[in-house]
Amino acid sequence: MARIPYSRFLLASFPKEKVGWWYIFFKPDMIREIELGRVHFGIRPRPAIRLTYEDKGERREVYLSFDDEFQRQMVLEDLLLDAQKEEVL
Repeated sequence: MARIPYSRFLLASFPKEKVGWWYIFFKPDMIREIELGRVHFGIRPRPAIRLTYEDKGERREVYLSFDDEFQRQMVLEDLLLDAQKEEVL
């Protein structure tokens, strides 16, 4: 789940149709790859996760960015824990 607020920076802004709450739904068994890195957007690089998952035979990627390393680590641990639970079932 992510929120894109309306904002303006100099002459640029997000298109109105992109502003709001966005959701992606997937189950742990759909995850194919998790890669840590940084997203370069704005004035500083942000800790990030690139998550590759498969939905109805189609591979998709989503980039999750975080304010700090601690937040990224918390989400990573949650993703890995869910993946382990799925393997046991």
